Amino acid sequence: MKNVFFLLIVGTGLIWAQSFELIQNSLTIKSEAFQHEAGGSTPEKIMAYLADRSLDDVRANLAHSQNGAPVSKQIIRFIPGKFRMDMTEKGEKLSYLMHYDGASARAYVVRWGARQYMTIDMNKMKQMQARMKSALAGRSEQMKAMMKNLPPESRAQMEKMLGMRKESPPVVKKTGRDRNINGFHCVEYRIKEDNKLEQYWITEEKPFVRKAFEQLIRLFSALDRKKDLVMEQIPSGWPVVNKQVGQGFVTLSEITSVTQKSFSETDFNPPAGFKEQNMDMLMNNPFGTTEQ
Repeated sequence: MKNVFFLLIVGTGLIWAQSFELIQNSLTIKSEAFQHEAGGSTPEKIMAYLADRSLDDVRANLAHSQNGAPVSKQIIRFIPGKFRMDMTEKGEKLSYLMHYDGASARAYVVRWGARQYMTIDMNKMKQMQARMKSALAGRSEQMKAMMKNLPPESRAQMEKMLGMRKESPPVVKKTGRDRNINGFHCVEYRIKEDNKLEQYWITEEKPFVRKAFEQLIRLFSALDRKKDLVMEQIPSGWPVVNKQVGQGFVTLSEITSVTQKSFSETDFNPPAGFKEQNMDMLMNNPFGTTEQ
């Protein structure tokens, strides 16, 4: 689910009043796919090429050289304290569900074709992440030797995971440009982080969407003990369009509609009759090692 999804966890006290449905299209592809059109493969050249192109334009241009570029459609629904995203990934229909309050959160991954779902306790997920980080740190010398042979971008990613690379805070700049995208009036922000460039087109319409996003951001910020330093520097609004270039991949996402709707509580639960898959073994022993 990397780069497809909006981060998810809750802060205490903030619950939005509106229930709504959001439609998003997204595309993730290797940076090298743009090398010819952009005149090079650096993040700067690729972002310059992408900046004023819509996702549909990018897909159409890639279709001529790549026999089509897969665009994923996500249907995202919110009600107070619950979230659902439906999508198709590698031909399989999936649903990601989240239940949360100020103290706890639980996620479900539903595989419709297999009639199965997996339950993830987010508190256990935090504990697993801590164990993984500790295990990786304990193998730091081995990891350093292995990383010598990795490409620069992969090595930088591993160093970040192991806490061996100190990252600079993101630089967020409002450019002054504005435009209408999918019926939303948006203003442009450019973001520069280590090894990554981003473009946001931010709208201040439908402010309840920002409140929902803030709660999701808090959830994932709690998971990795980091704050979303980008959105902290964008005081209001939410991204209709997000373009990311870096780490060897390009990710584009574009929200096409936001509609206030009412939903049944059962829409946010795993389907009746589906078999639950146990994730506790992975949570308790992510490296498959034996306790001594």
